[in-house]
This record gives sequence, C-alpha cells and structure tokens, in this order.
Amino acid sequence: MAASSDGGNTCRICHENLPKKYRRSIFSESFGVFSQLTQVLDIQPHSNDGLSSYVCGFCFSKLNKWSKIDYDLVNKMGMLQKEKQDLVLLLRTKYMTSIPANEDQKPRSCVTPRKKFDSNKRMIKHSPTPRKLKIRPNVGIRTPTPKKAGDSCTAKPSVSFRPIAPKPVASGNEDTVKALDHEEEVKSQKHIDSGKQFIQCSPQRIQIRTLTTHQTDSSTPPILKSNNYRPIAPRPGGGDVIKTVSHEEFVKPKRRINVNLFSPSKLKVLYQTKGKTNSRIVKDADTVKLVKALSKGMSKQNIAKMVINSKLKDEISKCVFKEINKELETLISPKSRCVLRGVSSDKIAVFRFKTLLFEVQLHAPILYKCLSMTLKDSPVGMAMTAAIILKKRNMHMSSFHHIVSQILDHGGTSDETISILHKFGLCASSQSTSKKRSELVERQNFHVKSLILDEKESIEKSQTDQGILAIDLKSADIVGDNFDILKSPSMMTKERQRKSWHWFLLIGLDKRILDRNLSQDQPTTSILVYQKFYKEQSAGDVGTLSQLRNVNRRLDVHGSDDVIKSYRSHFAFIEDYLDAMVTGACLHLLGLESLDSQPTSRQELFEAIPDSDKLKYIKDIARDILDKYINISQDLQDIEQQVQELDLETLHLKNMFDPSTGIYTCSACTKQYKIEGFLKRHLVQKHGWQGVTNLQRSEQTDRVALYHSSLMKCALLVRDTNDAYKMGDGDRIMMNSKFQMLLSGVGHHTKYQLWLFRFLTFGLCLLSPREKLEYKWNCTTNICGGIGRNIPIDNLVEIMVHRLKERVKLQGANVTFDSAKKSALSLQIQDEIKQNLMRELQMKPKSRHRPKVAKTCDIELMIAELRKADVFSHHSDRNYAHFSNFQDLFRRVKVND
Repeated sequence: MAASSDGGNTCRICHENLPKKYRRSIFSESFGVFSQLTQVLDIQPHSNDGLSSYVCGFCFSKLNKWSKIDYDLVNKMGMLQKEKQDLVLLLRTKYMTSIPANEDQKPRSCVTPRKKFDSNKRMIKHSPTPRKLKIRPNVGIRTPTPKKAGDSCTAKPSVSFRPIAPKPVASGNEDTVKALDHEEEVKSQKHIDSGKQFIQCSPQRIQIRTLTTHQTDSSTPPILKSNNYRPIAPRPGGGDVIKTVSHEEFVKPKRRINVNLFSPSKLKVLYQTKGKTNSRIVKDADTVKLVKALSKGMSKQNIAKMVINSKLKDEISKCVFKEINKELETLISPKSRCVLRGVSSDKIAVFRFKTLLFEVQLHAPILYKCLSMTLKDSPVGMAMTAAIILKKRNMHMSSFHHIVSQILDHGGTSDETISILHKFGLCASSQSTSKKRSELVERQNFHVKSLILDEKESIEKSQTDQGILAIDLKSADIVGDNFDILKSPSMMTKERQRKSWHWFLLIGLDKRILDRNLSQDQPTTSILVYQKFYKEQSAGDVGTLSQLRNVNRRLDVHGSDDVIKSYRSHFAFIEDYLDAMVTGACLHLLGLESLDSQPTSRQELFEAIPDSDKLKYIKDIARDILDKYINISQDLQDIEQQVQELDLETLHLKNMFDPSTGIYTCSACTKQYKIEGFLKRHLVQKHGWQGVTNLQRSEQTDRVALYHSSLMKCALLVRDTNDAYKMGDGDRIMMNSKFQMLLSGVGHHTKYQLWLFRFLTFGLCLLSPREKLEYKWNCTTNICGGIGRNIPIDNLVEIMVHRLKERVKLQGANVTFDSAKKSALSLQIQDEIKQNLMRELQMKPKSRHRPKVAKTCDIELMIAELRKADVFSHHSDRNYAHFSNFQDLFRRVKVND
C-alpha cells in the first residue's frame, strides 16, 4: 500500500503541486462550484478519470467569485425589475388621481428653467420660497367643474388646503396693498362668473392675502397677514364646490419678529412642543455653529467632527464609556455563555479565536469596533486583548489564560515565571496551572480506558460469554520501553542517598488500519551487517569502505561498535556509497567517461522518444546493472535449493515419528529412537542418507567484485526497508524482514534475530487473518502528518521516553513516581492544546527535515576511486588483502541452523 507519487496531488486548473492543507476536493459535498469548473475544463470531471481530484485555494476563490456573479445575474436582475415596476405603478397611480377636470385648460408651469449643471460645483439644496397669498374674510372660494343635471351647489367640497409657512409682507405701502386686493377681487369675480376653475390640482401655488380690518389707529400702518395654501387633488366626478373660510378660522395673527433683539453672535431657534411654538436664543458659539450646520444640511461626518471638537467631547466620551461598560456587563454575564467560561480540559483543547470575536461583536459592538480600529483588524490581537480585558472584569473568564499557562508548563517554564506572567494578567497562576494539569490527567485516564481497557473487557466478555466483539470498539496496541531515573539529593546523609529507579513507560497506540470483516478463526498455516565490510586495517585497499571514508574525510564514521550510537552518519555514508556504485556501474555500462559526456553504447535520442519508451529504456539499464554488477553470484538461488531440501528432510522425519508413543522408527530397519538427532546420525551412518548439501564456491573468483556486489545487496536492502517504513508499507516490511533475519544470524546479532523471528511468526503463522492485517499494517506511526513521514513504533517509544525524561529532570530532587506519572499523562493533552493554538495563530509547524546537502563532489570522488580500483570489471582470482577469503553474506547463511 505504498502511496504513489503521481499527479493526483496537483491543482486541476493551474497544475501546481499542492500540500495537504491547501487542497480543495472537487468531489466533496461542500464543493459548490462544480458547474463553473466544468465550464473551465470543457469536460465533466469524474473521480475515476485518473486526473487530480483537487484545486488550489486561489482557483477555488475565483470559482466562488464566478458563482456569486452568476447568482447576482439571476436574482438581482429580477429584484431591480420588480422595483422598477413598483415605481412605474406608483407614478401612474398618482398621475391618474391628479388629472385636471378640464383637459383643455392645463395649468401653467411656474418652474424656473434649470441652468446647465456644473459637475465641479457642489450642489446646494434650496428649500422652496413660500408665496404671499391674500384672501378676504368670508369670501367664498370655489372650484367649478363641468356641471351635470342634478348637481347641487351645496355638495361637500372636494378641495382641501394645506398651509405653507408664511412669508411676511412689508407694511407701510397701503396703495400697493389696495391695488392687489382690487385686482384679486376682480379676478375672483371674473372666474366665478365665467364658471371656470379657480384652484386646480397642480404644483402652482396660489396667493391669498388677507388684510386685517380691526385696527383702531388709522395712523398705524395696516398689518398684512399672509398665508400660503396648497390645494389637494379633488375627488373625480365631483361638481362645483364652494368652501367658505372665515378669518378667525383660517388666519391667526402672528407676532412680529423684532430684528433689533439679534446680534451676529446670537441665534434664535423656533421649536414646537405639544402644538405650541416656542423660541430660544442660542448664545454659545459652538452650539450656534452646530445649529447652523444642521440647518444648512451638512453631512453627518462634518457635523460629528464639529461635535467632537466642541465642548461636548467630554460628555460624549462619558456616554460612549457608559455604553461600553454596559456591553461588558452583558458579555461577562453567565447568561451569555461566553467561550472564555469554558475552562474544562476538553474545551480548552478546542479553543477558537473566531468564536470569541463573534461573541464580542454580538454582545459588545462598540468595544469590537474600538479593538478593530486600534489593532488594525488583527484577529489574534483583538482576541487576546478582549480575553485579557474580560479576565480583569471577571475572574471566571479565564479559558485563554489557562491555555497560555499549560503551554508554558509544557515548555518547562518555572513556577516563578508563571507567577510573574500571572501578575501581568497574561496567564493563570501556578496553583491553577497545577490543578488544571490534574484535570488533564483525568481526561487522559478516560482516553486510556476508552482505548485499551474497554477493548480488554470486551475481549474477555466475548471469550467467556461466546459473544461478538463490538464493531465500533477502538483497537490499540500497547508498546513500551524502560525508563530509568537517578535521583541525587542536594544534601547527602546516611538516610538520604542516591536512588536509582527503573520504571517502564507504557504507550497505547490507536490502530490506524483495521478490517473487521476478516475472520477471527485460528490460522490455517502451520540489518545491515556493517562489521563484515568495514575494517580499519583495510584503509590501504582502494575501494573498500575504510579507504573511501578517509578519502571523503567522513570523520563521524567509525567501526562497527559505534554504528548504533551514530546511526545517522553511518547510514548517510552507506547511502552515498550506494549512489556512487550505481552511478559508476551505469557509466561503465554506457561507456561514459564522465557525467557530462555522451554514451558510446545504447545511444538514444532520449528527449525525442515518448515517456513510455523512456521508462522502458531506464528499466533495461537498471536490469543490466542488477545482473552484471550485483547478482554476480547465485547465492539466493542456492539458499532456495537448500531450503527445499531441508523441507523434504523434515517431511521424511515427520513420517517416521509416532505422536502417540513419541518415538521415531527407522523406515529402513525399524529401529526406534526417542531423539531426532540420533535418528539422523543412524540414517547417515547405516543407510548412507545425505542431508542438506552445502555448496562450495570455486577458488577462481573475483573477490573484489564479490565484495562490492554483496555490499550493494545489503545497502539496497537497507534503503528499501527504510523507504517501506517511511511509507508505512506493511507488505515490504514483512518481506524484507526475512532477509534481515538471515543477515542478523550471519552477523551473530542474536537479539535482533530473535525479534525478527518473532515478528515473522506473528505476521505469518500465529495470528488470525484479521490480527495479521492489523499487526502488519500498524507497525509504523505518523506524528507529523504527510506522505512518507511515518516512523517505526520503536522510534516513537524512544521519542516519548526522551521527552518524558526532560520533563522529569526539571523537577530535580523533588521527582516522585506520582509526579512522573502525572507528567506522562498530561504530556499528550498539553501537546493537543499547543497544536490547536498554533493552528489558530496560523503558525507553520517546526520543520523536522534536515536541510539537504549537496553530495555530488563526494560521489564523483568515490566514483574516481572505484574506477581506479577497477571494481566494475571482472577479473578472476582477485581479492583485497584484508578480505582475502571474502564470501557473499547470503553464502554464509546456515540453513540447517
């Protein structure tokens, strides 16, 4: 199940390689722009078409914008059409209800022609100037319409009047007033007599003047009362209507304004309260400016600036602060259920900044706007500031502070440092941190119970009650390693001595690959050996590992004793050697003098041939290198022949054994033996039986080429096994374990040979089919995510032991079993809290990959040394001085053992 490195992880549109977190799956339910993607590709994508199933975030955002435009074209056009129809209907209704009674007599327009609009000049909105009207008291005003038979002159009037603000007329010119009165009276009588309409439904304003007649002093000039009236449309179908308006009902005397009371620094404001008109003189300069700005219709922004720059600034600030205080009281109330109140261990592990900001925006909008303007819309800064403010307002709003304190404790911060930061209001106290860690331990115990103990109880119950194991039950493996602690007291006495504790760290691993459908029945079927190739005495033999190590100055590469301690440096040296051997073999096969020269054999126009031919060409070269430079001996075939002979021998001896009596009986002479070895010796001595034959190699052998071919076999096995563990490929791991077990026996690594034998027996023989699958495919784990980043379970155990030792060392002489157990149980949940906060902060995880080092020069130097030794050619009876009797490692395998 090794993952293939094909084009399935690229963008379907821009063909860029996508990391895992930047992929947008095309065939997921949340992908709502499938139709737009189909229009881009001109074909409908399918999940089985062999192409990529993802798009990148940039292309996905553009598809979303396209989808929004399509939505607006469908929906907003309909809304605008409906709004247009409503406006047309409204205007037509007004027009039909306002048609004049006599279509021939249309009102004369009084609208002043507009000047050409200057786009560079600011538009000033003017209020209409009221017209001066005059009407005599007790004078009838009628609006005649074409009479019909039976119409009555006493019908209810269909014309009503709306007063318009008066405009004073200068007094003192009595002749002018009388002339106007006479003219108006003549016109009124003329219109009444002619039967034509006097007041019509039009925007034309009609002036009605009324001159007061109850003045007693003839020397005093008459006061001219002026009111403006706007007619409202008459009811259709009505006849002549006469409305008589009295002076007391229609005209009220107005008090004259004394202009002498005003000065340039004063302002008089008229306002109405309960139907009564009042006035007040404004003396304050700032208030005068504000009233003038309001009367001029200035923009809200300019008016707000004037208010802020006035004496009202302090009072306005107090009002704003009071509103913010109310919002904060609402936010910290238990009824709001703020996310900062969630201080339980399961909630602080899934804390979200977006949730906190949403709650602040919902319950405290003014505070949210202040934070947004102050912190330039930074989500992290706004959330942190809001959390600190709310914690100061209410001690229960401390979820964020507990998260910070647990991260500090996870990093090994001392209690004094945590207490200092607590005084700053940035985290919880050291006592609260300790209590919260105890809650994390309880949560981890619950996880352990659900992962391991529940499965154990279910298995025991299924064995006793003949029940069936629950399908949804979690399954786990338990691994562990020694955990040694040396405690040295600060002051040593007779009672207080050094203590050496030897504990065992247990780790439960959730199985990633399960198959509940496989049978649970019983089964139906009954490392590189470095010291064999590296000798310090062989530094003078050109082409050996020791000589290549000195040429490349690999000072961190030593003998076999330091391989485990410095595994990484030795592994890198073997990898470079393998690259040099494969490259040198390819140069020798194609007749190349250097990496930049042209081949003299197998010449192909490589760039002109199709990809399939390129792949076939490379495969042919690789097969020739394997046959000519690696498999120069048939050792594996010899081992296979020996194993077949051993199987026949075992079967023959099994047929001679009687299980009921436990005695072996010779098939040739019926002699009986209790021990199998005695029977074998009897068959060899008396009956000439030959066991497994050990094949011998001819003395005429090129042992230099054999040395390098055997080393390349082992190096390829190490590289393939390492790649299998990285990819989590259980099949390759199981297959390579067979060869590793044989080589471990050759190198006398009994410990590793027994472990590999146990691994193979569990994976091939002892377990049920379902348990075999789980055992084989769960021998690796992934703690970083991503393809090719798996590690063996043993490496995980070593990492956990190392991290726990660092935590325990911080406790110094105060370490106890309980404190170490508490640290071990809280380690994983604190990791979850830290990883969640890193995701919220959009932090990239720390890279665990070491930078790549250019090794071309080292490999070319190795190739030059190998060519100098002529290791790629075969010469009989050639060997190294310190490897004079070298044999292939697989030739040394003793099948009988």
